[in-house]
Amino acid sequence: MASSGQCICSIGYFLNSTTSVCVTCSSIDPLCDSCLNNLGNLTCISCSTGYYPVSNVCQLCSTAILGCLDCSDDGSNCTLCDSALNMQVGSGGQCICSTGYFQNATTLTCIACTTIDPLCASCSLILLTPSCSSCSLGYFIQANACISCAIPLIGCTSCDNNSVCNACDGTNHYQLQVNVCVCTLGYFSNSSNSFQC
Repeated sequence: MASSGQCICSIGYFLNSTTSVCVTCSSIDPLCDSCLNNLGNLTCISCSTGYYPVSNVCQLCSTAILGCLDCSDDGSNCTLCDSALNMQVGSGGQCICSTGYFQNATTLTCIACTTIDPLCASCSLILLTPSCSSCSLGYFIQANACISCAIPLIGCTSCDNNSVCNACDGTNHYQLQVNVCVCTLGYFSNSSNSFQC
């Protein structure tokens, strides 16, 4: 009952002005959840999950936004992206590739960064070419490949590049000293095994 003391139709129904009977919004479209009757003009204003109304027809959210499973009533903002497609909601309500994936410019599918290099942790497209932007811990990027920090920086377990070490292998008695690893006091570099002090 409305505040004016008149009966109104429940949500999901509209008043048929000819018969004065409440009729389900699904008579406009089977997926229409709520609607308005404005002087005989029936308008679907929201649809079932995963759909949005366009000219009284419920459309899949994925027709407006690639990879979208649920969206706003106008179809402009995605609220849930398809994780099976490796997508997540990004800024502006669009579906973007999840961390660790890049979007193929031709197929628009999300492809794992590990296809660039098995140790690539994050990547992007630069001039339509996949490019690794970070590697797994203990590796750095060089020419779009992940290189072990310990190759140019003996004893290094975390680095920014081939000349700046952030952490050293303490189990093999290395310590950090001005961006490089050196043997801890009481240990020396073993010439037969350069990876241990």
